[in-house]
Amino acid sequence: MSKDEPESSPPAGAAPGSSPEPGGPASPRPDATLREQVIGVIHDILADTCPEGAWARRQLQELLAAHPGEPERALLEHLIITRRRTAGS
Repeated sequence: MSKDEPESSPPAGAAPGSSPEPGGPASPRPDATLREQVIGVIHDILADTCPEGAWARRQLQELLAAHPGEPERALLEHLIITRRRTAGS
């Protein structure tokens, strides 16, 4: 597994020894890179178990597969699509 894969790793930037819940408070390291922060956000989205968010998790997984090695691009596209979907509701 590469460092770009969010599966089964704590959110990047989380304080050592902490295990924040998805959507919960996390204390990112002051020196966390943008990529580490992006991977942390992706991890939180994919770790969520809310049934209403299943479409978002599935869509993010598809975007990650479509853009291997580019988690920033996948997350950006995910956020744009999510915003459009919620704005149209």
